[in-house]
Amino acid sequence: MTRGINESIDSTSASAKYNIVASFTVNGVVEVQDVVGALFGQTEGLFNDLELRELQKSGRIGRIIVNAESNNGKTIGEVIIPSSLDRTETAILAATMETVDRVGPCTAFFQLNEIKDLRESKLRRIEARAKELLKDWKSLSADQPKISSKIKSALESESVIMWNGLPAGSNIDLAENVIIVEGRNDIQQLFKIGVRNTVAVNGTSVPKAIIDLTHNKVCTAFLDGDRGGEMILNELLQVSKIQFYARAPRNMEVEELTPKDMVKCLQQKKSIEFLLKERKSKDARKERYDSPLRTNGYRNSNREREGYRTPRDRNRNFRDRKPDINRSISKFSRDNRDNKSYNSRSSSRRTSTLDGLPKSTLNTYVKDLISSNQAIGLDEEYKEIYRTSNVKIFNELNEKLKTVIIDGVITQRFLDEAIKNKIKRVIAVNIKSRLKFPEKTAIELFYFKDFFNNA
Repeated sequence: MTRGINESIDSTSASAKYNIVASFTVNGVVEVQDVVGALFGQTEGLFNDLELRELQKSGRIGRIIVNAESNNGKTIGEVIIPSSLDRTETAILAATMETVDRVGPCTAFFQLNEIKDLRESKLRRIEARAKELLKDWKSLSADQPKISSKIKSALESESVIMWNGLPAGSNIDLAENVIIVEGRNDIQQLFKIGVRNTVAVNGTSVPKAIIDLTHNKVCTAFLDGDRGGEMILNELLQVSKIQFYARAPRNMEVEELTPKDMVKCLQQKKSIEFLLKERKSKDARKERYDSPLRTNGYRNSNREREGYRTPRDRNRNFRDRKPDINRSISKFSRDNRDNKSYNSRSSSRRTSTLDGLPKSTLNTYVKDLISSNQAIGLDEEYKEIYRTSNVKIFNELNEKLKTVIIDGVITQRFLDEAIKNKIKRVIAVNIKSRLKFPEKTAIELFYFKDFFNNA
């Protein structure tokens, strides 16, 4: 019997969760190193994320153990690969081993025998050891009930409760200030610094309970520093009245922060007014940067404004030098055959006011649609005549509908279809920027938040 090159390695090491066990037959006399080399060589390049060399370097699989013996010109044996990958990746790796059909110059056949779950044996050892500990446990002193009650009370005060179907800290109802986080783990993380006035949104769609909470208490959004945190913050800005926000460092999550980092982030929280001013300033800079008066990223000098022409300018046609204020107008509007004129707007909506609208009625509809992924069509009297998903509503637009309320975003395509069907107003969670409107149209666009602030 030829033992593996790493026969001293325990295949049931603490880091491994599974053992992939496969048998093989080689039509020839080969060494253990040849078998290992075949496994590395013939599985290379099949899956970029499951390269054996990279997995072994990162410790996600252990050293490969090969037990083999040669007889009558054939080599038979067994291969064991300890794996700390998840179940799916381990199964893919095991299936990949069966694709090896040669070892050196010799034909070979590999067959998976089993995938052992090493955690089962660990649990059995834990169970046996726990029984021994309980058997030898010494009786506690007479103060045991008092000590137990103290420990139980401390644990209960640190536990996560359910508040209106959402994970929350135990002080959620008593505190005047509330911290809104993304998930349950973030709440438990904040327990480490004694913060219990917390509640989690549990996803990127803000629940109605949290929207109502922001109207009654001073709320701070403490979110991850990734794209998911940005999406939740944007929705909170649209549908709630949070006063402050704090973010984890870029590309980090709240649950990854140390207690010191969490305290620092909360101390550096900023007001929503500051955020809105910062975004407005950023949009203004971008608009100036995109202005037709810019060339190669820089604003033209006084030479252009005063008519100065370089030798290259003199060779250009005059109309090419004149700024074209209509460059952003859509292709549809430039087609003279359609006899329609569209204006390019830098803002995402036309100036619309709530004057003359039944604010309380529309506010009721808006609150009913929050986080529902639905849309409602109203007639001239603001009575509901149609309700469907926010996806299907696009195909259901017609001239009977005068007001459309949608738990979604108004895009250029949706706006064009609404104008085509003579819809008077659309109310949505968000509105795409730089929408193009026909010159002669009376359509009005509103945000959900317009009706929260004016209900």
